[in-house]
Order: sequence, then structure tokens, then C-alpha cells
Amino acid sequence: MARSELQLAVEAFEDVSGLRICANFADGFFPPRWPHPLEWAHRSHTSNFCQIVKSNRRMKHCGGHDSVRLAARVARLKRPLVNICHAGIAEVAVPVFVSGRNVATFFCGQARTERVARAGFGSVRKRVVALGVDVEALETEFEKLPEVPESRMEHVGRLLSTAVHYHVELLERSFRDRREMLRGHPRVEQAVAYARKHCCEEFQEADVARACGISASHLSRTFRKIMGVTFTQYLTELRMVEAQRLLVRTSMSVMEVALSVGYSRHSYFSQRFREVVGTTPIDFRRRVLASARGLA
Repeated sequence: MARSELQLAVEAFEDVSGLRICANFADGFFPPRWPHPLEWAHRSHTSNFCQIVKSNRRMKHCGGHDSVRLAARVARLKRPLVNICHAGIAEVAVPVFVSGRNVATFFCGQARTERVARAGFGSVRKRVVALGVDVEALETEFEKLPEVPESRMEHVGRLLSTAVHYHVELLERSFRDRREMLRGHPRVEQAVAYARKHCCEEFQEADVARACGISASHLSRTFRKIMGVTFTQYLTELRMVEAQRLLVRTSMSVMEVALSVGYSRHSYFSQRFREVVGTTPIDFRRRVLASARGLA
């Protein structure tokens, strides 16, 4: 699949700035079956430093610091903000608004600014040591982080804001037709909403048809006509999106991921994953993490 214009812009920005970028989009921003414009290495903090912090004994991620707390803070400010993350390193968070709605937050970093340098690795150790991380490995990755003055981080945030706003606005315009199409078919829209909400649970297409107040045969015909795939294919795609997220953002085993997205057999899950994604779950995880390391 060809890279999106947003993906190309992010890669160019990383090349020029020497800093890494990832983005969190608001729930519901993408219409159903719309391919994500960013590759997985840019949808989460996947640097070596962050992977060490995330692979700890007490939590699998950053506890919502980026996706919830910092994103909410910069949305209120409506401007980029240089922030010291919960692990003690610097990044700039950039809110993206379209038609007055906060649709995404882009994060650019991580770096050692003056504040981080003054505090030193001792501050990082104090923040994470209770979590049970590999402190020695973390210090090695800390020393590899680029040293960037906070004033430059602020400028980077302003430039990134301009670049991503343009591309996200273009995306939003292209989404309008898809949403209007679904609004013209409320039963299909209802089925899509049901699938998105319950995609990792066990249910049959007939259960969805009942919830939508139509026959299973009518739902099947109409869904395929509007969405371009069968309901089963659509549900599988949703599950594979969640599986990819878990493979990248957690240290769960492939079997644990399979169970989490509604599959009781490892082999069947791997088969479906390969059909949709084009590679095995293990190879997918390796490729994404290797790509993230290559951005350093």
C-alpha cells in the first residue's frame, strides 16, 4: 500500500528535525474501513527508551499520560506544549483542531532539554525504579537521546502544528462523503456501530440483525452493497486492527492477543491475521519495532 501524504510529511519532518513523531487520533475520527494514514511505528511511542519503560512489572503502557492527560491539557491550551513525560524526558505535544474539534494529538521527541539535563538520569531512575524496569538498559537509552534546547522544541512544535494541520484537514474533508453515505443507510450505520463496540466479543451476524431490527439476509445484502465487504469480513478487519494495536503497544503473547480479540485458537487467529495484514503476528511485531528503532 502506498504511503499517505501525512505519512510522507511525518517522515520528512523526522528526517529534518532528528526527532521522532507519533500521533493519537480521536475515537470516531476515521470512517469505517478507512485505512489509517500512519504506519504503526508512528501510532505509539516505540523508541527503545519507551519500550523499556512499558515492559515493566506494573503496567504495559504509559498509564494514559499521553493519550489522555497530556492530550487533554494541550487541547485546553490549544497550542503546542513542551512537556516532561512521566518517565522524565522531554517531548512536545501538538493538538490538532478541525472545525473547532480536537481530532488528534501529535507527539514529537523524545529529547534531553535543559530541564532534563539538569535533573539527570537520577530523576528518571526515581520515577521508574518502583515499576521494576531494567534501569541499566534504560540509562543506556537515555544517554542516546538527542540534546535539544527547550526553545528549539517550542519552534519544532509550531512547525509540526502547521504541517500536520494541513494534512489532517485534507483527511477530514475526504471523510465527509463516507459519513454522509452511512447516514443514508441507518441500519448499516447501526450494524457498523455494533461491530465496532463489540468486535472482540463472541456474536453472530444474526445477533446484529436482531439488534438492528432487520432480517439477517437483508443486513447481509445491504451491508455488502454499502461497505464493499461482507459483515464477517468487516468484523475480522476490526479485530485485526485491535490485534495490531496489542502486538505493538503491549508485551502480550500472540495467544493472549488472540484471546483478547475473540479467537480461541492460535492457528486460526494467525491465519486470519496473515490474510488481512499480509504477515504473521510475530513478524508484524518484529517489523514494527525494528522500524521504530531505525528512526532513532
